[in-house]
Amino acid sequence: MLFNALTERPAARSAAHRLTSIAGLFYLATGLTMCAAPRLMPILFFEPTFVGREEGLMRLVGWIMAVVGWFLWVGGRTAGRSLIAAGIVARLAVPLVAIPLAMSGVFPHMMFVFGVLDPISGLVTWRILSKG
Repeated sequence: MLFNALTERPAARSAAHRLTSIAGLFYLATGLTMCAAPRLMPILFFEPTFVGREEGLMRLVGWIMAVVGWFLWVGGRTAGRSLIAAGIVARLAVPLVAIPLAMSGVFPHMMFVFGVLDPISGLVTWRILSKG
């Protein structure tokens, strides 16, 4: 029953729903990669190597990102506009945390990338949602 509920799909999904699902899969994959190989992140984003407990924190951030991705992916597969709208608001708020972290030197390249790309993804989804 749980598997059936997770795999249900409405007959018609909008482009905003599909884009949210795709973004969710990206966040899910990125988060799981961060969990499985946290030392890969400094290499990909040209950050300094870990010196303390950053590896554990990177795993935590990865897990949180994977959970968010899971909910976006599953939510995008539904016909609910409210979840799509909630995802847009959440993605527009990412720079409020990511950019100050980048400016303070906490994984500046990675935080800046997420602080810019996340709201752009949200704005594109918002534009598509408002057309449909």
